[in-house]
Amino acid sequence: MMQDLILLSVDNNDLSGPIPTNIDMLRSLQQLYLPGNKFFGSIPDSIGNLSVLEQISLSSNHLNSAIPASFFHLDKLISLDLSNNFFVGPLPSDVGGLKQLSFFDLSCNYLHGTIPESFGQIMMLNFLNLSHNSFDNISGTIPIFNSKAYKLSIFGSLLQ
Repeated sequence: MMQDLILLSVDNNDLSGPIPTNIDMLRSLQQLYLPGNKFFGSIPDSIGNLSVLEQISLSSNHLNSAIPASFFHLDKLISLDLSNNFFVGPLPSDVGGLKQLSFFDLSCNYLHGTIPESFGQIMMLNFLNLSHNSFDNISGTIPIFNSKAYKLSIFGSLLQ
């Protein structure tokens, strides 16, 4: 029953608590929309087991951990919105594993470190928002983007 679910949308419902660690039981899930709630804590690593996932929006919650590396192995992912949370730490170096990604919004978090060189491997990317974070290399060397990015925003990032 639930393992056949392809769309889960519970946006703007004031849901709170952690995202369940057994979310990977939704094996057929293609679209996950949880924005505008009060989810807190970390994103479970098990989300990386959702191999057919194409779209994720976890924006405008209270998620406050590092972004799990398992996210960057979802090779069917087209859209990823993690904006307006409290994510910390650097981006994993294998972010380039998201080969099909066209929309990527990490704005308004507490991410720092350098922008990984592997960003240049995301050929389908046409929207990237890294604004309002603390990346180190924005004023210096930004990785070469081989995609046809139509919108790139790094405005308001705290430059080191």
